[in-house]
Amino acid sequence: MKQINIKIKQNVGIGLLWLLTSLLFCHSISGQGKRIFYSLDEYDEFIRDSIINNSDYIFEGYVLRDTKEEPSIIGYYGDDKIKICTAVKIKISKIFRGHNDLELGTAELIQKGGEIFDYSSGTRNLIDNWDDPMFATGMKDSQMRLFFCKKNEFPVKKNIFKEKIDNKLRLSLFYDVKEWDFLYNNLDEKKTLWKGELFKNTNQIYRYLKKYDNIEIRKAQEKKFVDTKAYKKQQKLTKEVEQKINKLKYDAEVKRQKELEQFILDSIIAPQKSKKK
Repeated sequence: MKQINIKIKQNVGIGLLWLLTSLLFCHSISGQGKRIFYSLDEYDEFIRDSIINNSDYIFEGYVLRDTKEEPSIIGYYGDDKIKICTAVKIKISKIFRGHNDLELGTAELIQKGGEIFDYSSGTRNLIDNWDDPMFATGMKDSQMRLFFCKKNEFPVKKNIFKEKIDNKLRLSLFYDVKEWDFLYNNLDEKKTLWKGELFKNTNQIYRYLKKYDNIEIRKAQEKKFVDTKAYKKQQKLTKEVEQKINKLKYDAEVKRQKELEQFILDSIIAPQKSKKK
């Protein structure tokens, strides 16, 4: 009898474990009912695919360090629906998606939630703060990471940074959950982990991204063919202009020399000859 009870308890335990596992890997997708994931690896892959496929802009970069003039992360009041927003000054070092809209250099990233400080006294004094449940920067200054972004839809404050920003387009993260941040925090140890996928170095990360649509990895100095052609044409025009300017300078110098020689002939040599006669 005890053996039967033990077996019943074991079966109940296994049943509860199966139910819990099923619920864990059951992810709701709007318009498609429910999708069942049979392993954590499958679920992680789905999350990675969703993040990469739905991000309009993917690039590598880091949050700039604070300077004496101003911080690189500034909180400000948004509108009635969004109490506080945060502007983050980032540096784009490599672009993977969004080449037509983005350029290498500084950009402004807007996030929901944050802190507002007063710097007027020379020290940083907290005035107000507001945390959205989905808000988490997950960023440290100068820490290299991948950004998965979209065009910003949060309220903005104009000219929040004194320094000129290279990119006019303001961005916000496609997702804003700290555990999904793609930080290169372990690359000094030759590896980094992102949603169950282990990468040994940045080249492995780049190869992984290449399998997705609209991903183009360019070197910092690399230009599009059209840009290169236009640049060469500009160089040719500049060279032609320089040649014309140099020719004009040469002709002007020759003319000035001839005028000087003629002046000497007319005003000095000719009068002397007439006196001798």
